[in-house]
Amino acid sequence: MLRVVVCLIREDDQCRVEQVGGTGRELASALLAVLVFALAWAVPIGEEREDIAANGLSPVEGCTPWEELREAHLARLAAQRPVVA
Repeated sequence: MLRVVVCLIREDDQCRVEQVGGTGRELASALLAVLVFALAWAVPIGEEREDIAANGLSPVEGCTPWEELREAHLARLAAQRPVVA
């Protein structure tokens, strides 16, 4: 029996694992789902790149330093982690 494991990374950095086994039709359905997900993820990135090419980068004064973004993301991850007694 053919088994395929697909890991989809969503915007919230969570990985959803799907296991598909059996027929070629199930495999085709799983691969189509991955392609749809990848396209949905790639289109906004392409649009952002087109905007940068047309308008240039945002001024530095309006940007958030990467250190602040990192700390905010780590705080979100820590809040999601269950507390162990």
